[in-house]
Amino acid sequence: MSEVDLSRRARISDSRRSFTLFAASLVLICCFIFSSAPIPLIGVWAGEMDLKTAEVAMTVVSYFFGCIVTLVFFARLSNALGRRWVTLITIGWAAVSCWCYAVMTEPMLFYIARFTQGIACGLASSAAMSWIVDCSPKKHAWIGTALTAGGPNVGLSIGTLLSGILTAYGLVDIDVMFMSFVVICVLLAALVWKAEETIPPGTETLAEVLMPKIALPGRLWRIFLVVGFAMLGTWGLGSFLQGFSAKLAEEAFGATSTMYAAIVYMGLIVPNAAAGFLVGSFRPSRVFPIAVTCFAIAGALLFLFLETGHPSLFLTALIAGGACSGATSTLGVKFLLQDSTLRERAGVIAALYLSCYVGSGIPNFVVSRLAAGVSMGSIYLGYIGWITGTWLLSLVFFLIVRKSSRPAERLRFTD
Repeated sequence: MSEVDLSRRARISDSRRSFTLFAASLVLICCFIFSSAPIPLIGVWAGEMDLKTAEVAMTVVSYFFGCIVTLVFFARLSNALGRRWVTLITIGWAAVSCWCYAVMTEPMLFYIARFTQGIACGLASSAAMSWIVDCSPKKHAWIGTALTAGGPNVGLSIGTLLSGILTAYGLVDIDVMFMSFVVICVLLAALVWKAEETIPPGTETLAEVLMPKIALPGRLWRIFLVVGFAMLGTWGLGSFLQGFSAKLAEEAFGATSTMYAAIVYMGLIVPNAAAGFLVGSFRPSRVFPIAVTCFAIAGALLFLFLETGHPSLFLTALIAGGACSGATSTLGVKFLLQDSTLRERAGVIAALYLSCYVGSGIPNFVVSRLAAGVSMGSIYLGYIGWITGTWLLSLVFFLIVRKSSRPAERLRFTD
């Protein structure tokens, strides 16, 4: 089946394409709003349920495990069922996770909520993101890659701020907030139902798409290594702050308020989202290595300033690290997807985000196993090593690709 046969873009009007782009983007952003809303509240729940450092780390692992399972087994499900149906399934899992938070009274339900939230975000990272790229404006294709890279961080920023404000000032009960998210899920489903399908259901059979594999074309493997290692570093830092923003706020500012936890996490995520959109039209071959190098420096410095007791410098490094992380992610996705076809897109995006979720889960799993026997300073040192190692590997593969580029790779370095 040819690419022309697969794509319905040519028969979709500009207005319908714009509406579908809006619907898919809103689902992606909302999934990550729901995902980040619990982050400022983890300190509260840890106190109420007497959770230890290892158990807090396991909530992060539960989330990433849900993402990983989804991206291994269901990454290309939208090639069989269509983008619309899989996005509706995504919304369903998001609603289940929000309901679990609303009625949560024990740690096991906390783990289940994070796991089902991981499933929703994993599906959004394949189906919704692919739908966004499918519907990106013909003359401004970079908007699609900017939304796929920056959309999650927009959602994370909104969810963290919303949750922090509402709960810190007692404007709404936690259970009411999460039940309102369930209502929003119903409204999102109605919006998606009216959107335009971009890939015919049955493009691949269920048997084909459910076969676990990394659906990455051979010509993209070396580019994938460049981008994948860089995003292991950026996502590793982001995942740590998901679980420990309350702890870092306490160490940096001596405050335990959910608002301070939200401020710490937003210090990373808001600049991340803003920079991701600002660099969307830049050439990755020129700017990507600069962005990932600046991220490595800022990431190492923020842990150093935190450990040595310099809160203002810590916050500065955090903001700089967030901006460089967003630039790295957007440029990396653009670098990888430059010549991808419609049929390849879901698999390529899923492979990249699978590597990100695995990379984010590994250091948190190690923390959960070792937390009882090590200090926070040792954990900070481990994350500095993680960031430095992933930066070195990304830069080495970038230089290899640039020095000995193959035909598909050469396109990315051509002016």
